[in-house]
Amino acid sequence: MQMELLFEDAIMSMRDRHWMPFYVDDFRMSTLDLQPDEIGLYLIMLMLAWQSGDGSITGDMRELKTVLQRLANFHGLTFNRIVPKLLDRYFKRREDGKFYQERVEKELRKVEELSEKRSRIAKERWSRDKEIKDLADTNGMLTQHNTTQHSSKKDIEGASPCSAPTKATRLSEHWQPSPDHLHFAENEGLSASEIEREAAKFRDYWVGRADAGGVKRDWSATWRNWVRKAKEGKSNGRWVQDDSKSASAAAGRLAELAERGVQIWGPRPSLLPAEGTNVVRLLPEGRGERPGDLRGGDSGSVRGLPDASSGSSS
Repeated sequence: MQMELLFEDAIMSMRDRHWMPFYVDDFRMSTLDLQPDEIGLYLIMLMLAWQSGDGSITGDMRELKTVLQRLANFHGLTFNRIVPKLLDRYFKRREDGKFYQERVEKELRKVEELSEKRSRIAKERWSRDKEIKDLADTNGMLTQHNTTQHSSKKDIEGASPCSAPTKATRLSEHWQPSPDHLHFAENEGLSASEIEREAAKFRDYWVGRADAGGVKRDWSATWRNWVRKAKEGKSNGRWVQDDSKSASAAAGRLAELAERGVQIWGPRPSLLPAEGTNVVRLLPEGRGERPGDLRGGDSGSVRGLPDASSGSSS
């Protein structure tokens, strides 16, 4: 009955440590002259020493025999032939009567030191994380308090009729119209190409102004006024946006404006002729090529093209 309990204790001890370091080359070199059954028993004895926690196995030979017989299933003669030889070669008996394996002791100390180090690092990290969390909670309460005070102060300042005005600035050379700017221009009737052209003109003009007039407090309001003036110029006929796909359509629009006496502002375009194509050319005063020329005021003349009824195509 006592041997049964000893065996059960050995098994439970082995369950406490689920792994052990095993250096294959070292083990192979130290057991080259052993027989297979000797190697098997030696390996079992190493595992018992590891599971003990201090690198030892019992010094009671009867107890050791019982445990090894239950684990390795061999008879007493095998024990007497192998175990004393292994104990003498690989183990040392100490004052407490137990047999100790020095390499197992060394590896157990390394594992214990590593475990303590990891436990210490984990505790330090947990303590540090707790300090950071406590600091964050404190800062969060301070931030909320300051935000509340700032909001109250802002409400009071906003209600004051003597609020400080927005600081005037110059337009950035990288300025681009915002979605609100584009939406406003579209509502004013400008097309996409007109908005793009006016935005480029707006940026170049205000970036190029070096005097005090180039400093504004509200550039959005300045853009809206710019768009309104562009819309007025468009409705008064001060520009011609040639977005036609053919020269004939463009010529018809120019001829219609010339008949109404509307002046065409801006540089005179020159469309170089190609053989077999319809061409529009604005000529200086007195340079009409045929008596039937349409004149568009002092700015130049428009040479007429065959109308659509003649069957020509652009």
